[in-house]
Amino acid sequence: MGLTSVYLSSTLLLDAAPRSRRLSTISPLSDKEIIQKHVEAAKAKERPSTAATVKGFPLAQANSPILNGRPFATRSTPVHIYHDVFTTFTSIYNDRAREIPLCTQEEIFELCQASSELYQTGEKSRGEDKRFKTLLPIYTRMLDESMPTVVADDSQADAVITTRTSDGLLLLRGLFEAKNEIGAGGSDPNIQGCLSYIKYWSMDVVCLCLPLSTPD
Repeated sequence: MGLTSVYLSSTLLLDAAPRSRRLSTISPLSDKEIIQKHVEAAKAKERPSTAATVKGFPLAQANSPILNGRPFATRSTPVHIYHDVFTTFTSIYNDRAREIPLCTQEEIFELCQASSELYQTGEKSRGEDKRFKTLLPIYTRMLDESMPTVVADDSQADAVITTRTSDGLLLLRGLFEAKNEIGAGGSDPNIQGCLSYIKYWSMDVVCLCLPLSTPD
């Protein structure tokens, strides 16, 4: 069930230095200078498909680690402090009395059924391709989003979700990394999703505005 990795906006922060040498929020560096250091650190990372392997990930975390709790010291502050939308999501998720529409239940059942299927690898097609081509239309319908593929430097995720802000900026809101089975391809899709996320946000065509713009 966890074979498709989904990363949504603000679930990942990149640390520009190991915890013992982390930049202080009261340092003389400006916000733009700190962000630029994050961008440079992200660009210096190996391709996500390489860095997410058993051998590659320890090396990727040795310098400028991503804050995903691997190892435990590389963790960050709760995402809820950045925007109340995350607190709202958590409250709704934990509300056991909330009624789930029947159409949503049917879509979830369809997703679970398709995700649990065994997709065999053939001579002319990969099981990963079969799985993703089956699951992507379900995700697209459930989330009511188009999910194209966008190349980020020398890598690309299987699909992305973008949002156009009121001032015309196109922002990355989420991305998908799919594997036919856990371990397929030699890399972890969860870790690969994290690394792909920072690659997208470090692209030259991406502009991070302070304060954050509110999507339409």
